[in-house]
This record gives sequence, structure tokens and C-alpha cells, in this order.
Amino acid sequence: AECYPRSLKDLCTIDQIPQLIAAGIDSFKIEGRMKSAQYAAGVTSIYRNYIDQYMESGSCRVRRPDYDRLLDTGNRSGFTKGYYRQHNGADMVTLKCPSYEKGEGLEPVSADLKLPVRAEASFHAGQPAKLMVSCQNVSVKVQHGLTEAAKKQPLSTETIKTQLSKTGNTPFAVEQMEIDLDGSVFLPKQALNQLRREALEQLEAQMLAQYRRIPVSGKDQTGFGAASGILKTARQAVFTAVAEEYWQLDAVLEQDFISRVYLDSSMYSRECFAAQLTAQVRRIHAAKKQAYLSLPAVFRQKTAQFYRTQWQSIQDSGVDGFLVKTQDELGFLDAVQADKSRCILDDSLHTYSDDTKACFAKEGWLYDTVPLELNKKELRARNNTKSEMLIYGRLPLMTSAQCIQNTAARCTKKREVWYLKDRYGKVFPVRNVCSECFNTIYNTQPLSLIQLSEELKRLHPASYRIWFTTEEEQTVRLVLQSVRKAFLEHQAVTMAAVAGTYTNGHYKRGTE
Repeated sequence: AECYPRSLKDLCTIDQIPQLIAAGIDSFKIEGRMKSAQYAAGVTSIYRNYIDQYMESGSCRVRRPDYDRLLDTGNRSGFTKGYYRQHNGADMVTLKCPSYEKGEGLEPVSADLKLPVRAEASFHAGQPAKLMVSCQNVSVKVQHGLTEAAKKQPLSTETIKTQLSKTGNTPFAVEQMEIDLDGSVFLPKQALNQLRREALEQLEAQMLAQYRRIPVSGKDQTGFGAASGILKTARQAVFTAVAEEYWQLDAVLEQDFISRVYLDSSMYSRECFAAQLTAQVRRIHAAKKQAYLSLPAVFRQKTAQFYRTQWQSIQDSGVDGFLVKTQDELGFLDAVQADKSRCILDDSLHTYSDDTKACFAKEGWLYDTVPLELNKKELRARNNTKSEMLIYGRLPLMTSAQCIQNTAARCTKKREVWYLKDRYGKVFPVRNVCSECFNTIYNTQPLSLIQLSEELKRLHPASYRIWFTTEEEQTVRLVLQSVRKAFLEHQAVTMAAVAGTYTNGHYKRGTE
């Protein structure tokens, strides 16, 4: 049978509502993406009932018929309570049957999700037909066509109601209608339909406008545009490299143009963390380069406790700074009074807009990583002078506590790289980070912008980053040689000969 180690069962927390509310949660999200209206309405109504029960009485006990209704509405090999009560486990995964199962004989759940509309129509000979529609706190008045005195077939209230009630695929349903019909008049059905369409279109537009964000003056909604007029001066390029494996460090240290090396924390065991880190920092310093520690992609309370006990040893190791990946790590570094000028925010701490950059800078976190989602046009409008740009690396597609090794076989607590194959035959490397107990799933092909070196120089980033994940030592050398040729020797390079297939990421196409 096929194995689906990434296909989680549907989350069901109906019996955890009291604990979640007591924890301070005041908004519950029910995922309706790619689900039927029956599914969304049925699940929402059950959760609404038990939330109301708890808010009114301080307690609620889930009845078995309601739980069975949830199962019947749709599930994949049953439900999971998710990560609230366990770290991971094969019982959270569907494994063999990722499609939905529905119960037999399920009574349809009312799914009339349309908004009720009140309509007032007026038809007077010699005047335009008029229609006012109201929904919630919004009213719209429109007029269309010319009402004429009837010669053969006068308008009837039944015809008017029929045509004006055809709301089709709109989010509305006409529930009340008042008609002011002055004698025997006539208006073509096409004009009635157009009257209705214009009214509902304007009603929807005005209702949506209440929730639309207003761009900051002088910028578009992403915040781009603030970088115009920035003084961009020519300077010597700075290059950094990330090493996730020990054997990659030898090839990196051979290159004199690499100024800073990021040591990935997953390389170190908890038992020998300080000794292993200190040894590698000394090697990097001996090669006259800076040594930064790249912190974990997941920073739990236990992780924070461990780093707190190791903090003095980390400082004693001589490490020059940190690559920071999460808000939790920012809080930790702030608490231990780390030097913020020696911390670089990774792309996972999004600085998509100049406003976000300014917020981080206000707190003292000045240096960030160029967002991977931006295309070249957006990057040209961004202030990159205090940002590091990734030019090569196999990007993480997912970070998950659900360990492939533990699900498919058994946990050996041994740091390894496994591989997932999708239905197209593409292979994705999966690293199990045992020290923090999570997986990183990498893209099947690396990002490479090395071949676009002349374009990248015009973006004026503070530095360029090369990120090595699963590459063998010889591939590391070839990539670094390509960087030297492209950026320092101004030669054209062909990355296909180095990395095989590769991607430009969002650089040329942006996000879609």
C-alpha cells in the first residue's frame, strides 16, 4: 500500500474548548478551504453550540451524537487532537488513506450562507426604474432604464419579484421586497435584470470597502517606495556561507572571499554542544573569518532552557553573532542582553515592507535577510543596504514536528537525511533535527541567482549568502568557484553544470 507520511488526519478539538478558552484564546478558526458548504456549515454549527454552552455555564460536555456528526461530515482515517497533547506520532497521520470519508445516511446540514437583503423597487411611467437594496448597515440606490406606460403586457408584481430575486452566485439572498408599482407600466426583463445586477454589485463593493486596508500615503500596500532617493554607493562585495554539515566547512574555509560562516545548530549534540561549537569557531577564526551560530528553526521552551544553561559557554566559545529565525529567539536574545548589532534576522522574520524593517530597527535589530518572495522590481524599490541576500541554497518547503523517520520506521535519535518522492517522481530531502525533534523538508532543486550577478549588484545588499544544506564537499567547491567567477571575476557562469536543475525562485515571477 502507498504511504502518505505527510498527510495528517483532520484536527478536532471539540472536547478541548474549555481548556482553549481558559488559556486565553478568543478566536477559533475552522478550516473551510476546499471543503463543501455542508462541511463548513455543519462543523461551524457544532462548535458554535459548544462554545456558547461554555460561555453561558462555564462547562460543556460533548455528546456522542455530535461527535459522530463531525465524523460523518468528513474525516480522513478519523481525527487527531493535534499537537496540544503530544509532540508527534504515527497515530496523527493517515498513512494509507488520505482522502475523505463520509458517513452513510447523513442528513443534509442547512448551508444557506447568503446574506439577507431588503429590496425596495419603484416603477412610475416616464421615470427611470429605481431599486434600493440594504444589507446589514449598508444601503445602495440605483436606477436603470425608462419605465413606460404599458400598451400590451404590463409589469406584474410577480414578474418583478421573480427577476429581482435572482441573486445567482452573489453572496446575497433577497428576503424582503417592497414594490411601488404606479398603474399599468412596462419595463423589459433585460432592464429589470440589469437593475438588479447594478444594485447588488454596488452593494457588495460598498460592504467590502469597509474592511479594505488604506495604503499609507506615498506608498503602495506593500510599503514599497520608501527606498527612493537612497544613496547607493559602490563598495566591495561581502559574502557569507551557511554550513549544515561538518564536511562542508573545509571547502568554505578554503575561499578567501567568504567573510562570515554560519554554523547550523543542528550539527551539534546536546551533550557536546559547547565543545563542538568552540572547536569550529576556533577553526573559522584561524581562517580569518567571522563565526555566527544559526539558531534552530523551532525554538520551544525546552530549547530556550537549554540555551540559557549554555549561554556562558556560547559566549566563551568566541562566536561572533547569531542568525535568528523566530520571534521566540528574538525574545530570548533580548532577555540575555545579547548584542543586537551582532544578530541578523533570517528571511523567516519577514521584512517584506519598509515599515516592517523600521519596526525591527526601532527595537535595535538592524540587519535582516532579503525576503525570498519579492521579485526584482520589488527588490529595486526596497532598501537593501542593511540586508543580506540569499544567492544559492536549497530552500526549506516545510518545518514540521511530525518526524518522517519516526512515522515511517522508528526513532533512532540519529541525525540523518531521508527522502520523500512525490507523485511526479521528484525527490525531496528531509533532515531530521533530533536535538530539537523536528524535520526540515527541502525543495527538490536549489535556488540559484549566481548567474544573475550583474543584476544583483544593482540591488546593493549588505552581503550575499550561500547556503549549503545536503551538498557533498565537491558540490560546495563548485558552487563557491561559480560565485567567485560571477561576482569577482565578472565571468558568465552556467549553474546547470554545477547544480543540475535549479530555480530562480520568485526573483523573476514574484508571488502568485
